[in-house]
Amino acid sequence: MRSLGIILYEALVGEPPFNPWEYEDAVREGEVNLSNVPGEVSDLIRKMFSVNPKERPTAKEVEEELAKVLTGLMRK
Repeated sequence: MRSLGIILYEALVGEPPFNPWEYEDAVREGEVNLSNVPGEVSDLIRKMFSVNPKERPTAKEVEEELAKVLTGLMRK
């Protein structure tokens, strides 16, 4: 799920969530700067980067959350 979180982050922000030389520390700590991520998905991405695998969302949960966000954006 972390890999999907990296891809989602990069798609939204236009750059990786951390520098390649900081990757191991970021993965170990589960910390990523989400200040550039739209608020609607920042909580989701934070969960996707959780150190504890049991706290990470399932693929189905990610799909459902992104569907809610997209539906909300289309209504605006």
